[in-house]
Amino acid sequence: MDGKSVPVDTNVLIYLLDGQRSAADLLTDCRLYFSFITEIELLSFKRLTQREEQAIRQVLQAGTVLHSDAELTNNATRLRRQYGLEVPDAIIVATATRYDLPLVSADRVLSKVRGVTLIQYVL
Repeated sequence: MDGKSVPVDTNVLIYLLDGQRSAADLLTDCRLYFSFITEIELLSFKRLTQREEQAIRQVLQAGTVLHSDAELTNNATRLRRQYGLEVPDAIIVATATRYDLPLVSADRVLSKVRGVTLIQYVL
């Protein structure tokens, strides 16, 4: 995607951390952004080893974590109501739309959300 700025959904980062070459190839040369909820999701696995946590932190340091503001919160609330999204998905989509960036995700459910450009990751 040659230098494109993209927020990355948690699921794509999990594939990347699991060693999926296609995820690494897709994100090569991209400026990476992550929602704060992605950071929480990745670092809150119950049985996370020290090595896994280190790998997660390394991936997160390769990009920029985007935090919430009133506009993002209101948009996430609207998306959750309108599309019935889970809270983390609503926040991640709201983050992409807040910064007017295409979202990289493996979640097909997000394709129904109008107003977000989705770059669908397929294994």
